[in-house]
Amino acid sequence: MRRVPVLLFTCLLLALVLVSPVTAQSNLEPNEARTYEHLWGGDSVTYVASLTSGHWTVIVTSDAFWGLQIRIVVATDSSFADIIAENGLSTGNFPSIEFDLSSAATVYIRLEENSVYGDTSGFYDIGVYDEGHVVGARFGSFLSANWMILLFTLPFVFIIIPCVFAARRGRGPGAQQYYRRRRSFTMDAPSYAIPEEQRGRTRSDGSDLTTVRVPKVCPNCGAALAQSTLDWTGPLEASCNYCGATIRATFERV
Repeated sequence: MRRVPVLLFTCLLLALVLVSPVTAQSNLEPNEARTYEHLWGGDSVTYVASLTSGHWTVIVTSDAFWGLQIRIVVATDSSFADIIAENGLSTGNFPSIEFDLSSAATVYIRLEENSVYGDTSGFYDIGVYDEGHVVGARFGSFLSANWMILLFTLPFVFIIIPCVFAARRGRGPGAQQYYRRRRSFTMDAPSYAIPEEQRGRTRSDGSDLTTVRVPKVCPNCGAALAQSTLDWTGPLEASCNYCGATIRATFERV
């Protein structure tokens, strides 16, 4: 009776050994991607594809989050004795490979983890494409592999850049003059507060040019300025009655 469990265990072990080589190979349909595949560090996965004659490209896409590094080997036999294309002869990430078939054939595509220490793993998509589909596949793989970059880049392009241009326009001469006017007021200054070269000049109506522009607040103490709180000390210069700081006015024709 004790031999029965041992016999059952032996049969189960043999079944796993015999079945595992078969289940390790997955079918690839031409021009269709297999998605959410997984590769462990130091491991490999084999795919089988029945292809027509022509030029073919294998493309593997993995999100940068995983940091997966792989190489690809293509052969016409499951033991990979007849290799028709391979890449990644050194360590690193080699996510695509091209090869030609002179006639219809079944090919075996082996995906191998290819980092220096054999410690990268992650999810990926894989497909084998003919010349009529490879461009779209490459574009799709770019979007898939760089979706995080695009996610942060698009708001920058459509929101931040226009704001930068608007800010730069706000620094132009017209904008500066507009903001300067909003932060200041005009008043009639005494004649000795007018620059000497401007004294005696008149407007078209015959009145003297005595209008100057003064800041609304003192740049030193922040007190609100008015004509009654200024003590003119010289041409285009006055002192703040609150802190005594020098206030500089600008001559303006009105």
